[in-house]
Amino acid sequence: MKYMPGKGIKILGLVGLLLIVAVSCGQVDGTGEERSQTTTSPTPMRLAVGVVGGKVYAIGGRYGMHGRYYLGTVEEYDPTMNKWTTRASMPAGRTGFGVGVVNNRIYAIGGRNSMYDSYYLSTVEEYDPTMNKWTTKASMPTARSGLVVGVVNNKVYAIGGSPGALTTVEEYDPLTNQWTAKSPMRTVRSGFVVGVVNDKIYVIERRDDSGRLSAVDEYDPAADKWTTKASMPTSRVMLAVGVAEDKVYAIYAAGGYNDNYLLMTEEETLLPWNNPPAADAGPDRTAIVGASINFNGSGSDYEGDALSFAWNFDYQDGIFTQDATGQSASHTYTSAGTYAVVLEVTDSEGEWNRDGLEVVVSQP
Repeated sequence: MKYMPGKGIKILGLVGLLLIVAVSCGQVDGTGEERSQTTTSPTPMRLAVGVVGGKVYAIGGRYGMHGRYYLGTVEEYDPTMNKWTTRASMPAGRTGFGVGVVNNRIYAIGGRNSMYDSYYLSTVEEYDPTMNKWTTKASMPTARSGLVVGVVNNKVYAIGGSPGALTTVEEYDPLTNQWTAKSPMRTVRSGFVVGVVNDKIYVIERRDDSGRLSAVDEYDPAADKWTTKASMPTSRVMLAVGVAEDKVYAIYAAGGYNDNYLLMTEEETLLPWNNPPAADAGPDRTAIVGASINFNGSGSDYEGDALSFAWNFDYQDGIFTQDATGQSASHTYTSAGTYAVVLEVTDSEGEWNRDGLEVVVSQP
């Protein structure tokens, strides 16, 4: 069954949460402290998830007795091939951080790397899936864990979190690499979830001194204003949230706790989506200034759709600029240096995927 362009990516974000939530939920008691479950395998808890180009990225987390081992692991899930691939790890392991996606780059924000309060982090790191590379960015002003992240108009909003439970809201602009303080939430929150619809951020449920509640608040970044909305029917924590067709789905089909019991109610079933195509730009290359270099890419599509190909010969700042079209293309570099080259493959439904390579250009 086919969907309109972009629709599959929205649904994939929701499905990505369901894929991960079973291993990312730790149990929480009335004091707000997490009670880790013992496991004999290094299955991570409290990891984060981002979706780029139709692929799900499972990032970080912790495992082991009392969750004392912190991971920088990054694993990519391709629904088209039903396959997991290990990618470049975060520079340092952590858990309890938030993730936002802007211009096809993943931003991992905050978290912690110890059970001790002094180890709350303000770290911000950017992951470029196309180049499989991590870059350290400007630190968040308020070090914290258990925050949520929403993205509106290419800006990242870091909301709430711990130590304790915070009302803090801070905005990050990847373009300028700067942070700005915004209007705080009306209520302290930690251990909650977030969804974005029509450029507004919805924070759902909270854990504070009164315990588990079902409150829902809306944040409008344009007005820098908070508004209370209708409460969720079921009070719960550790649930998952996804957005599809401009609706927010609060899901606990695979996890979620209420009075220390795992809830198993299924709230929504989604039809299959149009899978994005696979892209392969080829291996890294070397070239000489002034000499033409040929690129030969390839692509495939699970549904057998017709494919189009586009090339960017100097990919920068996560922004794809079309320099040439066709499965094969050539380019001549006029300056020495290392260049990122990206192939974008698009199917007839408008879904796309990218792959990158590096070209080292030297003087004759």
